[in-house]
Amino acid sequence: MSWHIHYFENVSDFTRFREEFIAHFRHLFPANGSAFGTNCPFGPNYASTAYLQMCYIPGDCDPSPRCPFTISQEHFNIPVQHVSEAWEFAQKIQGSVTLMLHANTGCMHDDHTKRIRWLPLPGMNTPAVANDALSFPCNMPGTGCNDSAVEPGGPEQCGCTRDLPHTEQSQSCKNCIPMLVEAGQSGALALTCTDTPLKASYGVRA
Repeated sequence: MSWHIHYFENVSDFTRFREEFIAHFRHLFPANGSAFGTNCPFGPNYASTAYLQMCYIPGDCDPSPRCPFTISQEHFNIPVQHVSEAWEFAQKIQGSVTLMLHANTGCMHDDHTKRIRWLPLPGMNTPAVANDALSFPCNMPGTGCNDSAVEPGGPEQCGCTRDLPHTEQSQSCKNCIPMLVEAGQSGALALTCTDTPLKASYGVRA
């Protein structure tokens, strides 16, 4: 599975954090001249392990079915094989942003509530997730979507914005499809989306 490193709050420090992170891992981002630059060629709901590079996903928006966070944020998509070094470096350059690390298991509600690792600023509370985290589209193990293919230029909600927020944690958008099968990982994630623990090792150093 892939991972996300989000950074929140203090928008004035976003550019500094983003540029330092990309510069340090430039060899793991798309090559210069690629069509999307250092941005991801997919939206935030993509969980496939087939994309082997780090990439950047803009995300500065107001809380709504389109943006389930209560404050400004951006994030990086991180391949599983690089998550430990990425998280370690993010902590070193934290500056004035709050950090969040989570896996993309397909169970987006719990990925953003029960299975996250926060690094808030000293004396600050962790940011909240809007709508009790019911605005995330996919809640089936091993699933996700490519927003760029499902609804190009539309809200990044797997084409299901009208159906969000869900009314139950177990609900999932009709466009959420298996994404971990190609790497043989779906069977390794022995979980249901409402169980707190993953019955698999994250394999991430603190």
